[in-house]
Amino acid sequence: MATFADIQKIFEDAVGDARLPTHGRFWQTTRDQFVDIKMFDQCPIIVKWSGKDSPLVQILRADIDCFGEAYPKMPEGLADIPEDKIAIISQWIDDKAPE
Repeated sequence: MATFADIQKIFEDAVGDARLPTHGRFWQTTRDQFVDIKMFDQCPIIVKWSGKDSPLVQILRADIDCFGEAYPKMPEGLADIPEDKIAIISQWIDDKAPE
């Protein structure tokens, strides 16, 4: 079962030393804060506890719309996160995002 540290590593590996001016390294927080993050203070990134319905998982696969706002696929301008890593993130959410 994946842990929050595993999820953080997936994001760190995906962005490397890239600058992220739009949202920074939003995963560098506590697990409890992470699961309550809202994109640009509007759209929750996690639908508790459904990976497939969570905008975080959806935006790693394609552009999304949330509350009428369009958001580009992440990580924007970088290589896609591999599907097997996205599946780990989705399952972690399904598992109630263990610490």
